[in-house]
Amino acid sequence: RDASVRFVADARPLAFAPVRFVSPLRGVPAKTMTTDAAGRIVLPGANVPALRAEAPGFEQVEVRLDGAEPVVSLRRDGG
Repeated sequence: RDASVRFVADARPLAFAPVRFVSPLRGVPAKTMTTDAAGRIVLPGANVPALRAEAPGFEQVEVRLDGAEPVVSLRRDGG
């Protein structure tokens, strides 16, 4: 199924930002995608319950994909 994730930072959509996704499955390469104006990314054919996501300048975060569209609030590195 396709999964949609929305990223926010400082209470605003993280618009047009690169986000790198790391799969929990061994041997699956990381993939970088860019958010849209609303901070949203669609992950086609998502088949794992969770991924790790990282955007430049922000801490890495776990993203759960097993429910409704998650809204992920990012925290700045070192903050």
